[in-house]
Amino acid sequence: GTNFSSSLVYNLKVEILNSTDLEAVRSNFSDETNEANRNKIEQISKERQIEGNLLYGKARYQKAIKYYRNALAILGISENDHPKIESEKFNLLQKFYYDIIFKCLNNLSACYMQLDFYKEALNILGKVECLDGENIKMLWRTGRACLNLEDLEKAREYLVKARNLDPDSSVIKRDLGKVEKKLGVEEEKIEEEIEEVHQDAVNIIELDVQEPVANEASPVLSEAENESEAEEFDPLDMVSEAPPTWDG
Repeated sequence: GTNFSSSLVYNLKVEILNSTDLEAVRSNFSDETNEANRNKIEQISKERQIEGNLLYGKARYQKAIKYYRNALAILGISENDHPKIESEKFNLLQKFYYDIIFKCLNNLSACYMQLDFYKEALNILGKVECLDGENIKMLWRTGRACLNLEDLEKAREYLVKARNLDPDSSVIKRDLGKVEKKLGVEEEKIEEEIEEVHQDAVNIIELDVQEPVANEASPVLSEAENESEAEEFDPLDMVSEAPPTWDG
């Protein structure tokens, strides 16, 4: 592909192509066998990818999403396309534009994460995983999204994979710690519930064998205490994704 220097691209302010302009670009440069056409398509798409990165850096995530979508659309890909379902198209385009496709999808997922759209993020991350199943950011974001959606087992699975690939990452360790803590609490709750059911059964059996006492009020089984301790404030909860989170 074409090598774009930062001085050429990062100073550009490019517009999102509307559907008419997109059609024109695609029809003018759609011949993938022509290297000049491929380079032109790559340049137009790459400019919008980098504009998305700049917007991401300014925390303008909704606008960045539009630019990443536009960069993909220029290549002929929608964020709704799936590498396994549209495999023929992806296989062809990946030969020429893998870097842009991969980074735009991964960066789209980062935008959705920042907006707390965790289901949307997971949808995109599944596609990123098809392209590179060992990408650390993809694994971490998948684990983090699952943590926020309370899918704790899946969160642990992905965060453990991420930690194994990047054992020094404090952010991955932090999120994995949160998952382990939540899973530990859940396991304790299950054990307590089993114990309560067992104790209730014992109490009922004991009541059945007691001699009736005249005028005595019926015994009432004590209810499990309902109160739960207020969760301690964790200053790390204020931290969103650690920058830089885009892929360039």
